[in-house]
Formats: sequence, structure tokens, C-alpha cells
Amino acid sequence: MRLYPDYQKPIQEALIVLEDSGIGRFPVDLSVIQQQYRKLFEIRSYGSLMRKSKISREECCELLGSEDGASVSDGCGRYILYYNENMTKRRTRFTIAHEFGHIFLGHHDEYGEPILKRGGVGKALYERLEKEANCFARNLLCPAYHTDMLLEAHGIRRVVGEHKG
Repeated sequence: MRLYPDYQKPIQEALIVLEDSGIGRFPVDLSVIQQQYRKLFEIRSYGSLMRKSKISREECCELLGSEDGASVSDGCGRYILYYNENMTKRRTRFTIAHEFGHIFLGHHDEYGEPILKRGGVGKALYERLEKEANCFARNLLCPAYHTDMLLEAHGIRRVVGEHKG
């Protein structure tokens, strides 16, 4: 079992998702990705789960193992991505992109867990999965090549390694 993150795979997978979804403009419209992969997953709010299951928000967060969001595997290759609709728009976007990461990186299938919780897969493994999903989300929402293009377009040079002291 690998406990150290592989950052190349999340970067590559994020670029594949952007390409497959035909996204070339930013900010990324996550609904375009949702539509492209509608047979793979659906997105629902915590509120929808609370109403359907007749549970409180606290119980919902405990069930899903997160106050922000979670992706749940049905065991047959489909997922439901839940997000806490009470978060800021930015936090919601990152959370959804992060959960996309768990799905596209195959974290549920790799470890046979329908919901990835810290207690369910162990702390070290959980942290590795979280780091990879965060890397995916960063590169989905703002790929490095796009950042470089923006800097160049505004006449800003990278200064890393250029400072002479």
C-alpha cells in the first residue's frame, strides 16, 4: 500500500477531464463537467440527503465523515457527490472539484470503501488520498499552464530562481 502521494496522476487526470469536457476557458464551469460525466456521478446537496433520510445536519456530516463534502460509491461504478450548501461559493467549488478528484483517481475502487473517511482507511492513507484529491482540484480549477499564460499575458515573469543575491 502506497502512503506517499503521486502528484503526476492528479495533474494528468485533471487535464484529461478538462479536455474531455471541452473546457478551455476559465473559471471552469463545473456544471459542464457534471454534464459530460452524468452517467458516472450526480451532485447533491447535504440538504437533499437530510430531507431524504430525515436526519439533522450534524448527523449528515457524521454519516459522510465531513462538514464540507463527500463522494459515495454505489459499488457499481456510479457515485453521488454531496456538498454542504452552506459554504461559500469558492469553498463549494473547491470541494466539488476535490470530490471529482477522488472519483477520477479511483480512490474508492482502489480501497474498496464506499465513503472515504479518516477512520475507514487509516490516517496515513487518508492523508495521501486527500493530498492527491487536492492536487486534482487545484489543477482542474486552475491548471499550471493556464496560470503561466495569464502571467505572460500581463507581462509578469516568474521570479523563482532568478534572484541574484
